[in-house]
Amino acid sequence: MNYHIEKLNEQTWLIEEYSNTASAYMYLLTGKEKALLIDTGFGTIPLKSICEELTGLPVTVALTHGHVDHTSGNAQFEENVYIHKNDIELCKEHTGKQMREQSVERAIHSINYETQEEYNALPQDFDREAYIHRGTGNLVETENGQIFDLGGATLEIVETPGHTKGGISIWYKEKGIVFVGDTTGPFVWLFAPETTTREVYIDTLNRLIQLPADSYLGGHNRKVMTKDD
Repeated sequence: MNYHIEKLNEQTWLIEEYSNTASAYMYLLTGKEKALLIDTGFGTIPLKSICEELTGLPVTVALTHGHVDHTSGNAQFEENVYIHKNDIELCKEHTGKQMREQSVERAIHSINYETQEEYNALPQDFDREAYIHRGTGNLVETENGQIFDLGGATLEIVETPGHTKGGISIWYKEKGIVFVGDTTGPFVWLFAPETTTREVYIDTLNRLIQLPADSYLGGHNRKVMTKDD
């Protein structure tokens, strides 16, 4: 099994998908009426079935940005998948056949960095052909300020460009938590064509700091970040 599930609180689960590089973290949030899944990872795990096992509520999907390790499970869901308009084309590229083939090859030749041994990180029943041709999902534009009301759990979209031009974070108002994806963390890639200038990124960080929140959860780091971090 190439994933791990951890219950963070009564309304929030962390779903960790193991990969050949950094694990991808997804978060399932539940209210009284609906659920929201943040990101869909590399898509090599049965993510939809996992969500159905954790909650019987209808699930909506929101993506923090368009990169392969956050979007490749989109097509497992018939439901709308919300993404910022500035990352839609990036998402289509990163869920395309070529990028999926590269993901499969990297996973097959994963390296254990402690032992330096090579191993196959894919599940035993992995269907390579189905995965490669799976597609991008039912993408729908989201924008700054959009609210997902789950019933007692209010999530607001916050535009946080930097790592990508269409990067967003998701602010859980009642709990003072912000799900930041790859917006910030122990390392941030700002050198790709889809990234912004440093000035735009610094503005994003300043706006994140000003949010009334105490905790920031990322897409690859288990540590809960604070404003000081």
